[in-house]
Amino acid sequence: MSDGPLSPAVDAQVTGGSQPAPAAAEKLSMYKFFPSSISVITSWAEGQRENAMACEWTMNISYQPFLILSLIETGDYTHQLIGESGQFGVNIASADQTEIVNAVGRSSGWNGPKMENPALTGKTYPGRKIKAPMLRGCVLNLECVVEKTIPMGDYTGFVGRVVAGRANSSATPLVYFQGKYFRMGDLIPKPGSEAPVTPAGGA
Repeated sequence: MSDGPLSPAVDAQVTGGSQPAPAAAEKLSMYKFFPSSISVITSWAEGQRENAMACEWTMNISYQPFLILSLIETGDYTHQLIGESGQFGVNIASADQTEIVNAVGRSSGWNGPKMENPALTGKTYPGRKIKAPMLRGCVLNLECVVEKTIPMGDYTGFVGRVVAGRANSSATPLVYFQGKYFRMGDLIPKPGSEAPVTPAGGA
């Protein structure tokens, strides 16, 4: 199905009309309209290979305590490693890391060691509180230990408590929308707030 406007049936369902529920293919099309960041989830387990995978469905769900939810498909190698080790790394990709995201997102850890991909050479560092590797150059790096697992159909929601982290204020998040990568654009001031300062030399 194309990335064009929603069909009348889907649009009516979303806006409260009387049309029937959207078919499965149309639901998939609707899913593409959710913009997201991309996290590289890193994992480790005793006697297993380290691994990394690209994951859209990762989010902060609590501030106190600091909790992260990441949804991982049950058949993924990452799922096995997190289940065995009880830990994982969340590395929110920057706009300069599309090559890394592609490298870890287009292959499976079951088929070979993804951490040996040239795109990752020299790009990782050891976790401070967990044994999974962490990724350099990200917007945010969070080391998590599993607090709870939630079955969600073909996925498991791993709720991780953050035990260490670091933020990179100079990095810009990579945005994923309708199967394409985007870089964040101009700042839009909130209504009632002061307009952003124009950089020197700007017009």
